[in-house]
Amino acid sequence: GLIATIDNLLLMRCIQLIRETERRRHHIGFFCNIAPATLGDGEFMRQFLQYMAQDQALVPKLVFELGQDDLGAGEGATLAILAQLARLGFRFSMDQVHDLDTVDVDALVRQDFRYLKLDRARLLDPARRPRAQALLRACREHEIDVIVEKIETENQLLELLDFGIDFGQGYLFGEPRLSRKP
Repeated sequence: GLIATIDNLLLMRCIQLIRETERRRHHIGFFCNIAPATLGDGEFMRQFLQYMAQDQALVPKLVFELGQDDLGAGEGATLAILAQLARLGFRFSMDQVHDLDTVDVDALVRQDFRYLKLDRARLLDPARRPRAQALLRACREHEIDVIVEKIETENQLLELLDFGIDFGQGYLFGEPRLSRKP
C-alpha cells in the first residue's frame, strides 16, 4: 500500500530536479515512472494537476512512464487521469515492453504517448526481428520516438544501428549516478 506514496515522493523530487536544472540553465527533461496506484490516487492527482497547471514551464520537461502491463490493465479512472495530464501538455512513454505483438501504436498515439522503450535483447532476437522492424516502422510513421534500453557494448550498438533507432540508453553510455543536491 505504499506505492502511491513512494511515487508521490519521487514525482516531487523529479520536479525539484527539473527546477534545479533550469536554474543552472540546463534544458533537459526527465522520465518519471508512475504506477497505476498513483494515477488512481484522486486527491494527489487533483493537487498535482492544479500545481502543474500553474507552472506550465515544467510540463514539457517531464515525461511519465507506464509499463506495458500497467497500461494494458488501465481502468477508466487511470485513462481519464492520463487524458487530463495530456490536456496540460504532458507526454508519456511506455516501458517494460515484453510483448511486441500487443503494442498498439494507434492507441498509444491517441493516448499521447510519444516514446516507446524497448529492450535491446527483444529487438536483436532473430525470432522477433520481423515484428520488431514492423513496430519500429509504425512508431516512425506516428512520430513515436523509440528508446532502446540495456545497451551495454559497442557491438550491441552497432547491431542496433541497422534498425534506425532514435535513442539508446545503457551502461555503454554511462552508469546511473545520484543527482547533486540543490
